[in-house]
Amino acid sequence: MRRSNEQSIKEVISEMFEQKRFKGKLAEVDVIGHWEELVGPLISRQTEKIYFAQGKLFLHITSPPLRQELSYSRTKLVQIVNDYVKQELITDVVVR
Repeated sequence: MRRSNEQSIKEVISEMFEQKRFKGKLAEVDVIGHWEELVGPLISRQTEKIYFAQGKLFLHITSPPLRQELSYSRTKLVQIVNDYVKQELITDVVVR
């Protein structure tokens, strides 16, 4: 019989990850790990670096024409990423 203040390990870990700082960081890692699935192999191969800062997704793209095209598609990328993680993780994309 469990006491009222006892919790299973699963419950404790779930509560810990539900905190905003862990949930957001896990979502960022998930996006980076599944980048090719989100944008396809062409964009993924040309993506040199991906990182998150202050609610923005920063992309370093090696191809100038692709960089230009992605800068026009920033709102679509925001929607793709936020839909994938099922939360508003980012508000903008910066393509460099």
